[in-house]
Amino acid sequence: MKFINCRCVHCLKEFEDLTSDHAFPQASYTNTTPPNLEKWQAPCCAEYNGRLSKIEEELLTRIGLCIDPDAPECAGIADKVLRSVNPAYGRNERDKRSREAKFKRIARGLKPLSSEENRTLVALSPDPSGPLVEINDP
Repeated sequence: MKFINCRCVHCLKEFEDLTSDHAFPQASYTNTTPPNLEKWQAPCCAEYNGRLSKIEEELLTRIGLCIDPDAPECAGIADKVLRSVNPAYGRNERDKRSREAKFKRIARGLKPLSSEENRTLVALSPDPSGPLVEINDP
């Protein structure tokens, strides 16, 4: 959706041509969201749309690592987040490096479940018996 001759909902400046910003980021909808559900959009300048999308992505990633992936009301969110930090899902080499860097940035902030000589294991699931990932970065 394009907005013409409107104000940006964030900075309130007038623009001739604006992008649309989803009131709720598209990535935050679960797999059980009906496809015909109206997804609210608002006029947004490119600067704010780009800036806020990075913040929304970081928030969704952190939330997605904390929720129960088996809960029906969260269907698909944890999977989306885990794919977003998995280099195997990268579309090209640059995307793979970006996903790996994102994973390492987030992993540095996780509380280790165990540590042994330069080997740290972290959980990428709310279930401690779930998958563990080894972080070798000091």
